Amino acid sequence: MACCGEYDSEQQEEFWPTYAENCMLDSDCQLVRVALKFGSVMNGPHDRKHRSNRVKSLAARLLMTSALMLASGCERDECSVLSRQVRAGDVFNVSGHGHDFSPFCDAGFEAGQAHARWVAEAWGEPPASFDYQLFESRDDACWPCRSGTVGCAWATHLAATDIPHRHEIAHSVRGLPCPRLLEEGWAELYGAHFTNGVYWPPMTDDLREAADASGLTFLPHKFYPLAVKFVAFLLETRGLDGLKALCEQKIDSAESLDSALTKVFGQSLDDVSAEFDNYPPWTLGQLRQDQACEGTAITSAPGTWSMNLECGAPGVEGREDGPLILHHLVDLPEPGEYVFSFDTSVNFFVTLQLRNCTSEGLASIYHERRFVYGYGTPKNVVFSDLPAGVYVFRLELQDATEPLALEMAVTTWP
Repeated sequence: MACCGEYDSEQQEEFWPTYAENCMLDSDCQLVRVALKFGSVMNGPHDRKHRSNRVKSLAARLLMTSALMLASGCERDECSVLSRQVRAGDVFNVSGHGHDFSPFCDAGFEAGQAHARWVAEAWGEPPASFDYQLFESRDDACWPCRSGTVGCAWATHLAATDIPHRHEIAHSVRGLPCPRLLEEGWAELYGAHFTNGVYWPPMTDDLREAADASGLTFLPHKFYPLAVKFVAFLLETRGLDGLKALCEQKIDSAESLDSALTKVFGQSLDDVSAEFDNYPPWTLGQLRQDQACEGTAITSAPGTWSMNLECGAPGVEGREDGPLILHHLVDLPEPGEYVFSFDTSVNFFVTLQLRNCTSEGLASIYHERRFVYGYGTPKNVVFSDLPAGVYVFRLELQDATEPLALEMAVTTWP
């Protein structure tokens, strides 16, 4: 007997009859959970036209049964969805599963709404509303995503253990309109900071293999960097309208991708692949779009600023137990060598991301990520050959058991 939580979001979307019938064998409260979610999915605009009469009948049967279960006194503490709190927002509402929102930093909630609006604007359409199901742990009885993931999106719902989960928001705010290869490429293009494809081996550069994988229940992670590059390539060479037109086609194999490219662009997969092979070898980190570049509070070098990595401090995203993320914009007026100084009296370990907001196509002209250790004395980090321009200086603190207050400075080196 399969437990509902063992099916990932895309399996649930594709195999709802099996999913629901298996879960009907589970506890009464589990049936209630499935019925509630099933009813929401049935109402999702992206999926409505795909639902068979058998599935719709099953949905009605599940919803009616769930109502009877609730009326007869289902144990309400078995699943936090039955007693969740809601935090309203202009694009999505956040449902708290198993917590009162206190483990999560306040700045993350508005950052999530802002990211949703930004991605929708980039997609060129009004944002689609959705329910953001925020869990404190993947051990929650209601966790709907497949094992090993920290988030998933389906129909008009998103589930995650952090906020903002930029990757899943980039799916949900558009209604998940594309085949998997393109959908995951877009979501990674507008996804999480600090994630880079080089940390997802083994990788592939074979577009045909990736297209075949697009027909699987979910796209394996090894194809994500290629998916990002392909979506960026399409945006740069065919524009947003071209990408949207391709999204309307069925792509679940190399053959169907070939047919889709021929129909939309009048070019075969071989022709497009040959052109794609000459696309610059940008990394996922370089290609990732960064809303922070649109900020206006900028420190020019030489200059100083403070960074308070504590949940509840202005601009800090994350959870009270970590990780915590905070950024600042720095303007380097001339190209050259620069030193960033960290001054604090405590030991610390952070990940630093430095991104130039000037782009070549969709890729940042400079992107680097480093690990920085401090031992209670001032710490200098030197970067060579930096192009001039405005940079996003972003820090991530994994262990947040103690707050970290930093006095920062930047100047030319030596």
